[in-house]
Amino acid sequence: MKPVLLPPNPVQHFYLGGDRIAALRGIVPETDRQPEEWLGSTVSRFGSDEIGLAIAEDGSFLRDLVTADRAGWVGARGGRDAADLGILVKLLDARQRLPVHVHPDRGFAGAHLDCPYGKTEAWFVLETEDDCAVHVGWNQDVDRDELDRRRDA
Repeated sequence: MKPVLLPPNPVQHFYLGGDRIAALRGIVPETDRQPEEWLGSTVSRFGSDEIGLAIAEDGSFLRDLVTADRAGWVGARGGRDAADLGILVKLLDARQRLPVHVHPDRGFAGAHLDCPYGKTEAWFVLETEDDCAVHVGWNQDVDRDELDRRRDA
């Protein structure tokens, strides 16, 4: 199998941002509300059939290429469907404060969202504004030693 080149895949959203992603990827943003790029995505945004899907240079959806040869792409491990990679990788460039949101664990996602995955995140912060902040919340009290242990795990 030969490598498949995937052009930039900016995703429009309700929040401002995206100019740093556009500069990184060498593209001109279509709007000031493209704060995410979904990299190699075989899933679409909730409620949409195609928004977020990665498209190969020949116009094919990566989802369809993976479905046609799952073993060639990811091996024989089963997923939710033939194109299920079990991961969604994003570049984010928020230029405004984001609303409070929650990330379900696998049990809740399976029982209430028809999804076998929760939403575990890992962030690499590449650039910030001087006054930025990330607020983390927990569903239980976590002291500093426990936070350090989890971070270092």
